[in-house]
Amino acid sequence: MARTRGHRSAGANAAACPGIDRRQKRSPRPGTNTRIAIRMTPETGWHGYWINPGDSGVPVEAEWHLPDGVRAGALEQPSPTLLELGGLASYVHEGAFTLLADLAIDRSVAPGTALPVKVDLTWLACSDSLCVPERTTLQLTLRAGDGAVDRSRQSLFSAAEAALPSSGRAQGRLEAADGRWSFVVSGAQGLNVGRTYLFPMEDGWFEASAKQQATRAADGTIRIEVAAPGPAPSPRFAGVISDGRQSFMLTGLKPDKAVAPVSEPATAEEATASEIPDPATGREANGSAPKATPPSTGDVPALKIALIGALLGGLLLNLMPCVFPILSLKALSLTRAGVDRRAARLEGVAYFAGSVATTLLLGAILIGARALGHDIGWSFQLQNPHIILLLMLLSLAIALNLAGLFEMTGVSVANRVMGKPGWSGASGRALSPRSSQLRAAAPSWA
Repeated sequence: MARTRGHRSAGANAAACPGIDRRQKRSPRPGTNTRIAIRMTPETGWHGYWINPGDSGVPVEAEWHLPDGVRAGALEQPSPTLLELGGLASYVHEGAFTLLADLAIDRSVAPGTALPVKVDLTWLACSDSLCVPERTTLQLTLRAGDGAVDRSRQSLFSAAEAALPSSGRAQGRLEAADGRWSFVVSGAQGLNVGRTYLFPMEDGWFEASAKQQATRAADGTIRIEVAAPGPAPSPRFAGVISDGRQSFMLTGLKPDKAVAPVSEPATAEEATASEIPDPATGREANGSAPKATPPSTGDVPALKIALIGALLGGLLLNLMPCVFPILSLKALSLTRAGVDRRAARLEGVAYFAGSVATTLLLGAILIGARALGHDIGWSFQLQNPHIILLLMLLSLAIALNLAGLFEMTGVSVANRVMGKPGWSGASGRALSPRSSQLRAAAPSWA
């Protein structure tokens, strides 16, 4: 059985190396469905994201290129796990996982017809400290025939299907009161209630980081209570309940209108027009765009923490040995210039504007490179051992130069600009690496 492996993007440190397999059928019969599998294999310490990624992340997305008479269904994914990191909670796949998709072969396809299947995959792979957007194209060729079965791939598909949430076995109802959702689930026998967690397929029902309280009643039903941040984002709930070993699909749970924590109940016409989300995608079956959900107040503390962290990081950076002396040199340059307070203030503002412009320029270059398809992140070059060796040799050369073993005269191509008095010279000094003669002594990409 041929298997096409996706190539790992240059410069990326990892994520997943996907591969594609056809169903046990070597030659699918026209008028039937055949299933294909996409195997995602993250490197150690990396993970991918579920249909609903939670507070952060991007799920695997597929764009199919199929011949006439072949249609692809939605990607089916195994149940996720909860990952809490840096104040954010995400629904992720840790370790290798398999995506399944059904291909429908039309009856009009003649036996013996070659069926080239091509899919463009995009996904986000993250570690505890870095996220890398990745993409690849996978291809395989089927041939319409009699539906012969290939037993060599049966174990792969059996394991992948076993990892999918069980459909139709678990039933539930949704109650709401006092700003909390209560999911009452029956038919999910065997779940460890102490490890049970509910994953919504659609964002907006509750925060991914919200604490869930699961209890089991005497009749075996499981009740999960979680805070509701606002009104229901759609008329019906769809999700997965899992304890890490078993998982069950829940669909069509309609909130109790009498006690639902919504400010304005949906009208009968609105509820009738909306359809149940597709269990495989979490989207409505009629293809309409998902409704906008009100902003969650849970994001505000995370934003405050991020802003405070950025401020503290900036202050700490200015106290680093490679930066702090530059501030004193700048202050000395102002005192020696003998300018008045207004001119000094103007020059300081210009220096600040030049520094900000430099940072924005670097950020724009990085964003532009990623938009062009280059999978790079901030300080990505420090993941390359050759770059690290080069920086170590550069540091050694600078140290020997300062020790007097040899002397090197720096070359400046912007002395005319930086030597000017006033705001133009200050902004030029901020934009140029020559504004920091000491910075070269300790290379830093922080």
